[in-house]
Amino acid sequence: MGRATTFLAAMAFAGLTFALPARADGLADLRAALGKLQGTAPLRVTLTAQVTTTSRDDDDKLRTANGTATVTAEDGPQGLRIVYPRDIMVRAMAEGVGRQSDSTAPIPTRNALNELDYADVHSMVHAAETLLTRLEGAKLKAERAEAWNGVPARLLSLDLAVAKNQQFVDKQTATLDVWIDGSGRPLATRAQNMSKGSAFIVVSFETKGREDRVYTVVGDRLLVTRRDTSGSGSGAGQRGETKVTVTLQVN
Repeated sequence: MGRATTFLAAMAFAGLTFALPARADGLADLRAALGKLQGTAPLRVTLTAQVTTTSRDDDDKLRTANGTATVTAEDGPQGLRIVYPRDIMVRAMAEGVGRQSDSTAPIPTRNALNELDYADVHSMVHAAETLLTRLEGAKLKAERAEAWNGVPARLLSLDLAVAKNQQFVDKQTATLDVWIDGSGRPLATRAQNMSKGSAFIVVSFETKGREDRVYTVVGDRLLVTRRDTSGSGSGAGQRGETKVTVTLQVN
């Protein structure tokens, strides 16, 4: 009688165990949360880009340029509209004229405006759509509990898909770390990439980049409120670094 009871209890437990739904991994939780955050309600924001570039060439002379630009943007059912203030455009045009007579003349305002084009602004006001696209082909390497800025979170470490058959590129890697909250919503991301290659046999190059993003949710829309990018490159006797910070404020 005792053995029969034990056997039946074991079978009942096994049946209960198989009936329970398996918990999805963090990547599945993230994708599910992003699918719910692609809002279309009207939005008005102000974005500011700050860019610092440094470079050295064969003479080893250090050149530094700092640029800042601020724009406003509106997004909604009618689409995305970006307003570039007249004074910023005047400065950018003047920098372009300077480049006509001196190919090394600094263009700090133009560099800042390059960080505020339609693709960059769209990626910040439609952050869920952008991140979902970035996750296509991603593979989850590891997942662990790790707080972000004191907020309980899970850290997902991913390998991203990279474009194949790129000319002159011999090696390329791309990774993404994502901190998500208990509901799977992203709190922050950190992307890193590296490329090595050579052109015409004698010219070799290497580039490295890192991008940190901070997210917030407004209604049913995911926004990037801060984007920090840094990159470096070397090749053909030249070396350079760029640091970018773009902030977004909801008006």
